Amino acid sequence: MLTNVLRDLHDELKLNDKSNPPKLIKLGRVQQGYTNFMELKIDQECESTYYYHYRLLTEFVDGSASNTDLRSIAKAIRPMLEGYLHRRFPCRIKQNWQFGEILREVGNAKSHNPLKYLEPLVDELNTINRFSLKFHHDTNVAADSVTVTDSQLRIFAERALKVVHKGMP
Repeated sequence: MLTNVLRDLHDELKLNDKSNPPKLIKLGRVQQGYTNFMELKIDQECESTYYYHYRLLTEFVDGSASNTDLRSIAKAIRPMLEGYLHRRFPCRIKQNWQFGEILREVGNAKSHNPLKYLEPLVDELNTINRFSLKFHHDTNVAADSVTVTDSQLRIFAERALKVVHKGMP
């Protein structure tokens, strides 16, 4: 993609002149239908869906979130964990498997299957999954009307990140 080429070029220019890193700009819509120059956050433009969800949760937990839409953050928990598990066990977890299917496969894993290493996490992953299902449109048609509280969301975002960072509950 062109944005990835631009990011690579930007990174190379930053390395060549650390005292004066290049600024990237883009055209963006502003009030009353006008257009203005805005900063282009190239790393965010190029990030994967997994990394986008991971960043949302991390920024929320550490208090640096520019996105304070609690519902969006709650919706990010499940796909972030799915993405993590897909990356941790490539070729063992099929691309189209969702969280519940992954957990079922862990439960059926034989001793020689690397998914067996997830067994100590199953209870924690199921608990996080039950929380995140409330915000998942595929399983809850009323997902947009569920109340999201900052304190409860923080607890589950921290728990999901702990699974990713420590590989344990």
